[in-house]
Amino acid sequence: MITGKVDRRTALKVLLVFIAGMAVWLSASWYFPRRRMKAVDEVLHGNRQLLDALVDTIIPATDTPGAKQAGVTSFLILKVLHYTTPSEQRNFCLGLEKVERMARERYGSDFNQCSEDQRVAILEILEARAWRRGSLPFRVQRKLFGSPFIDLLKMFVTEGYCMSRIGCTEALAYDPIPQTYIPCIPLTASQRAWATK
Repeated sequence: MITGKVDRRTALKVLLVFIAGMAVWLSASWYFPRRRMKAVDEVLHGNRQLLDALVDTIIPATDTPGAKQAGVTSFLILKVLHYTTPSEQRNFCLGLEKVERMARERYGSDFNQCSEDQRVAILEILEARAWRRGSLPFRVQRKLFGSPFIDLLKMFVTEGYCMSRIGCTEALAYDPIPQTYIPCIPLTASQRAWATK
């Protein structure tokens, strides 16, 4: 009979410890991602000029408006904040620091004050240094460490530009109301890729 009381008390203590542990874990799982997201948000908004320069370097204005004019910087910030893993957010923030450090070491100025050729040179160096040449297969590396900064940057800038109004209507061929659905349509000479069809 005494043993039964001890077992019940022990069971209640274990249950209370378990409930307290779950409460702490749930609180931490709610708090830390928001704290991390706030830190990433501050880094991204604090480097908006740098992001404008990066976006403009990836897709500069030519005979059509560039990515900066299309508002891709805002898209890029939201994409990194809400659609990347914590390791990719870390890679992106560290990549921004690396870009600024390389610009200062090589050219003695901030990235956004460098010439277009200097900016391209920095991005080409980052491309060459991407870890995809490591001993592990690329998919395994991406799963373990997240995509590298330069890959995320190029992918998100291209996606944001092609989805923007300027990108769709001015950089790509756009037909707002296609008459019929044609799954495969030949392009005419020097025609831009279709945004619709």
